Amino acid sequence: MAGPGFTYEVERVRPEDVRDELLRLWRENLKLGVSPDEKFRWLYRDAPLPADSVFVLRARGADGRAALVGANGVAVRRFQLGAATGRAGITSDLAVDAAHRGLLPALRLVREVNAFALSDFDVTYGFPNKKAEGVMVRGGFRVLGKTARYARVLRHASYAARLKEREGVPELLLRAAEHPALVRVGSVGVDLARLAMSAPAVARARVRYRLVWETRFDERFDALWERARAEYEIVGERTSAFLAWRCRSPEVATLVRRTSGELVAYAVVERDPATGAVHVRDLFGHKRDLGALLDLLLPALWRRGAVSVSLRLLGAPEIVALLEERGFERRAESRTAVVQAGRGALGDRLEETRRWHLFDVDEDT
Repeated sequence: MAGPGFTYEVERVRPEDVRDELLRLWRENLKLGVSPDEKFRWLYRDAPLPADSVFVLRARGADGRAALVGANGVAVRRFQLGAATGRAGITSDLAVDAAHRGLLPALRLVREVNAFALSDFDVTYGFPNKKAEGVMVRGGFRVLGKTARYARVLRHASYAARLKEREGVPELLLRAAEHPALVRVGSVGVDLARLAMSAPAVARARVRYRLVWETRFDERFDALWERARAEYEIVGERTSAFLAWRCRSPEVATLVRRTSGELVAYAVVERDPATGAVHVRDLFGHKRDLGALLDLLLPALWRRGAVSVSLRLLGAPEIVALLEERGFERRAESRTAVVQAGRGALGDRLEETRRWHLFDVDEDT
């Protein structure tokens, strides 16, 4: 497969063998939240299941010399798939140098990854950016759906300044928002009124449960994973080893039974110091206990000074219902997820969004 003056070859190699070239590709073509060195170490050395393969695209010029101009990794995760466990691949870090971003070179790279996914994994999924989405679909992947972000305001005073940005806000309300003292008093009243509406549910939850804050993952999370995973049709591993690798400096709200102290559900949260927002990166546990977890978590976050709380997920219709019952609103933000059903027994059901339980911890970054 050739471009202007080049022929292109795709090769499956060991990540360590092309480390320096990968770091250069990532540095020049991707937006990373960490340094390329740190990402490589985290993905290919520290992961509970380190990937042993990466697909590279080489461009060979008329002089016969070849250069690495693109790459696509496949991370490895354990998944609960129906009644069985299996291996999932996450197609990640698709990067091609600007001079070689024609459709055909990238398409060949993706098709090789797709063929590998079909033969080696029970399911493969990924979250391509907008530029890569079309290539992934043409390369054989199917669109699984779009992630959805749900958010709830906990402290309304910080949002008063944004009223001017919205259409249809009454003039009287806009004038009131210009007076800080009035905003503070009124906003606290709104905050407390909204929390008071959930007071009966909070009281019921406190009879049976306690909310305990933790900063590490231990064997209780392994036990919870073993007990609860069969309640989910398609869900990624939530062992202590995986969570400790995936969640750096964790702040974990755990829901435990008052009678036995048994861990039944948890939420991993991350704070944004600049805005006061709290993001829930993972939510897991026995499904019958997740409502109580949310009921206790919201007032706990408010007491800790959180301005708002949000989470991003794909699938998990039962959790969406719990969020909407508790005043969360869907925001416009979304990411496309693609999927390739592999050798597993679920077949076409892997392409049905409602069967999945995907949160931020299941993504490729």
